[in-house]
Amino acid sequence: MTSRVTEFYNGKSVFITGGTGFVGVCLIEKLLRCCPDIGNLYLLMRPKKGKQITERLEELTKNSVFNRLKEDKQTDLFKKLIAVAGDVGEENLGLSLEDRATLINKVEIVFHSAATLDFEADLRSTTNINLLGTRKIVQLCQEIKNLKVNQYSERKFAFIINCIF
Repeated sequence: MTSRVTEFYNGKSVFITGGTGFVGVCLIEKLLRCCPDIGNLYLLMRPKKGKQITERLEELTKNSVFNRLKEDKQTDLFKKLIAVAGDVGEENLGLSLEDRATLINKVEIVFHSAATLDFEADLRSTTNINLLGTRKIVQLCQEIKNLKVNQYSERKFAFIINCIF
């Protein structure tokens, strides 16, 4: 018997920011494992430390959090992971016109968990990523034709506030 959650995600495509971070990786694993009939998972990724997004996507699938999928021989689900070049800190999320159109036309669910937690970063950079990046995601969501859910993860900010006070 399938759950209502699994049924909800069946065939739906998802856009995820912060997919290479702790929360994002756990989210991706859970979606693939518990909702195997989910549509594509579009992951906003940027080149980092000399590695292109295709290389970073390959590394992501090697994360130990996916061991259960590998043990259950469900690695074919990794084909649902699609790296989309972009950056929440850039104008229009750094998306190409083609990628933006794909997201607008195909995505139904958005999880925004991208952020910087670099306490050494200057305020302008942190604001651009954490605050204005969120605004850019909301603006994109307003254009998505069949948006069902937009989930924003702000646990990281609660943690920071608790540490400061």
